[in-house]
Amino acid sequence: MTRKVFFGTIAFGLVLNIWSDLSVYQVNKIGIGTGEWVNHSYQALQEIDAIKLQVIQSQLEKKAVPNIHSTIQNLGALVSDIPSQKSRASLLAELPDHQFIELGQNKALQILAELNSAGKSLLEERLYHDQEISAEITQRSIFANIVDLFLIFAALALFLYEKKLATRLQKALTSSLAHVESVNQRLQNTLFKRNSKFKIAVHDLKNPLGSIKGFAELLQDEAGNNKSILEMTQIIQRISNNTLSLVGSVLDNDNDNDSDLIPKEEVKVLDCLEETCAFLEPVARNKTQKIQIENGFCDFTFLGSRQKIQDIFYNLIGNALKFSPTGSSVSVGCFDDGNFHAIQISDQGPGFTKNDFSKMFQPGAKLSAKPGAGESSTGIGLYSAKQAMDSFNGTIEVTNNSDRGACITIRFPTNEFEDVRKKSAKRIVELNH
Repeated sequence: MTRKVFFGTIAFGLVLNIWSDLSVYQVNKIGIGTGEWVNHSYQALQEIDAIKLQVIQSQLEKKAVPNIHSTIQNLGALVSDIPSQKSRASLLAELPDHQFIELGQNKALQILAELNSAGKSLLEERLYHDQEISAEITQRSIFANIVDLFLIFAALALFLYEKKLATRLQKALTSSLAHVESVNQRLQNTLFKRNSKFKIAVHDLKNPLGSIKGFAELLQDEAGNNKSILEMTQIIQRISNNTLSLVGSVLDNDNDNDSDLIPKEEVKVLDCLEETCAFLEPVARNKTQKIQIENGFCDFTFLGSRQKIQDIFYNLIGNALKFSPTGSSVSVGCFDDGNFHAIQISDQGPGFTKNDFSKMFQPGAKLSAKPGAGESSTGIGLYSAKQAMDSFNGTIEVTNNSDRGACITIRFPTNEFEDVRKKSAKRIVELNH
């Protein structure tokens, strides 16, 4: 607002200056006109005086002087713009010569006296009128100058006020930045402490996981030909290995937030899915649930991280089991969807509300559904799966079934493995050349 007032004041001052300059121009114009009029009147009065002298000379010589008529013509030319004087000058020019030499009431001298008196009156009237106009314009110029001074002081006051506000704002910004820096430093310290505690906790997991793996190996040695125990110990070993690998990746600072450094491999997605279902079999058995892989599952190979793909399946199928009631089933199917291989995981739980969809993939978001058997829920599973699918250039879609439960569809790009394989073959050909 202050800035608008400032620029408005400047604009008004410029207009007022133009108006003042026009007034000065008008005064100068009046002065020039008045000077020309005075000079013209002076010449006319001189001609009148010259004719008077010639009339007196004619009276003395008893005859009209030769140049009196030319002088009268000059006078007529000078007063031709003034009707009253022009008529008198014409009357003077029409007088015969004998009237110029009369000694009594000389007609020429009477006319000359009238012309002289009228010329002086007109001159005085013109000077008075011009003085009035000049005085009015002078007052106008003085007013304009006073207003100019006021505007200059107002503009200066506004400038100082703006400068004061800017200084105050700068101090406030400096103080705010210092506060933000202090808060940021405290947050960094807090995050560092929490990160340290987290890494210590993750590091401490290595020992019990190593022990579990060791006991699984001992059990495998003791199991002999008992297939069920061998299968369980093998599952325990694979889970231990995967978990130890995950712990190692968390503790490896060099690979933080850099998915490009994670080694890629050819992953048989069906094998990966079946292994994940085997890991979750004890969880499903505790709630008398079933995990069904539909017949005709489209097996395909994908170039990526087996650990990440298994984490996706583990999170999504684990959530389906967690939020489904006891005795229900979770079905897993596969189909080709254009440029994608799509895998659907469908459960018989409560599904999602409209409010759930707005915060579906936010980290730590608590949705409306509650675990069927009081299990814990962190709100990280869907977020983690979404991040992993994004790193694969894939998609994840969440909908509700028409009758009951939720359906999650994940899509792996079909050309991912083929493109990488073609690039590798091209690279090999180039190296051979």
